[in-house]
Amino acid sequence: MDVQPVGRVVGIDGSEPALEAVRWAAAEAARRNVGLRVVTAFVWNQNRRLGQIGLGSRYRDIMLDAAWRELAAAVAVAEAAAPGVEVVSQLVVGYPIPVMQDESRRACSWCWATAATAG
Repeated sequence: MDVQPVGRVVGIDGSEPALEAVRWAAAEAARRNVGLRVVTAFVWNQNRRLGQIGLGSRYRDIMLDAAWRELAAAVAVAEAAAPGVEVVSQLVVGYPIPVMQDESRRACSWCWATAATAG
């Protein structure tokens, strides 16, 4: 599926630092009069190593629901931070770094903050 280019892309992981990145990206999108796409990566690996418990599809559904809720919360933050900016969202199946590398090719700028990068 081809996604139309957007002015700003922000990657989120549900953390407060990620929501701060959303606020910043929304304000930047408003200043530049461009849209904003909020993206989260969802990793689900069916392959198990010896000794790992098979948690099954119910666990996957719980994690996927949490990712959708985090994405919706980030969109609400963006809309509150920059009323009038077109905000779209996308959940991409994949590991975060390759997903965001791919997303960066479709935007004039992008940002990403996680709880791991907060200082």
